[in-house]
Amino acid sequence: MNLNELIELCGQKSGFNDSAYRPRWVNFINEAVREFSRRQPWPGLEDLVTVRADGTRYLVLPHYVDTVVSILNLTDMNPVDRSGDWDRNATTVWAQGTAGRACQYDRVGDVPILRAPAGYVWFQSSHASDLQSINVTGLAANSGASGALEQTVRTLTVSAAGTSPVTLSVLFTKVFSISKATDSNGNFFFYDAGDSSKHLSYLGSTDSEAAFQRLALLYKPSAGTEFEVRFRYKIPKLTADSQAPHPSVKPDFIVAHALATHWGEQEQLQKQLIQEQKATKTLEADAHKDRNFNEPDNRMTPYIPADYDPAGDYFRNYYE
Repeated sequence: MNLNELIELCGQKSGFNDSAYRPRWVNFINEAVREFSRRQPWPGLEDLVTVRADGTRYLVLPHYVDTVVSILNLTDMNPVDRSGDWDRNATTVWAQGTAGRACQYDRVGDVPILRAPAGYVWFQSSHASDLQSINVTGLAANSGASGALEQTVRTLTVSAAGTSPVTLSVLFTKVFSISKATDSNGNFFFYDAGDSSKHLSYLGSTDSEAAFQRLALLYKPSAGTEFEVRFRYKIPKLTADSQAPHPSVKPDFIVAHALATHWGEQEQLQKQLIQEQKATKTLEADAHKDRNFNEPDNRMTPYIPADYDPAGDYFRNYYE
């Protein structure tokens, strides 16, 4: 089912089929698809990507990574396990940034750029018609000030010019966020003019903000160390009526979960619980069906009593 069919079905079941409520259904449906991928990842949702360390104790993952499943240190050939609290459990090693074989990692949030800019930042879109505003917030040098006011937080709003480059008028030393208010026709790419115009960030057409997962490593790996990351893809949002989720995503689950979110927002908690139970039963019924009818390992066989004697019954019935 495509997005339009899912919205119509949700509207019929809830009675909220007003066109003004349509954006809410789109949000609820996308939340349901995301939740299904978390509960029951389908084949192909997981993949491998090789990431190289840049000499710091942080590893920034590609923008399409949603969930990290496992990490393998390809250079030193050892697994990298999930851990954390190194500021308390490994204070000296963590505080000094001791270099060595990376054997543990921890997720430490998202960042809008791959690294701190060395100069002015410029950007452009992959589509000529993109003219909307881009918002950038970060730290900028405060000329003439000293001490606590050497740097201040600045927010800059600048209009895109399609595929033509646009340079930010503020020299940011650190970027906190890059965002836009509306979907665009193309993707935005950001570059660092102070570092040979290397790629700095990415803002997808349906993304509201730039975000890359950042991992902390213990110990700090040397530059060029390769890590093989097994991950699950970030699910693209459904925006057009003709778009459909992955075929593995059950429409019944999407509708039930979207209705549950809707009723929860309407503070009708009883209906919310019923729809959540229905969404869970959809997955359970499908799992039981696969298990019960998986030939030839599992078969439904008729019940035969222990004293059943077909030959004896035949002769008794014949001679009598």
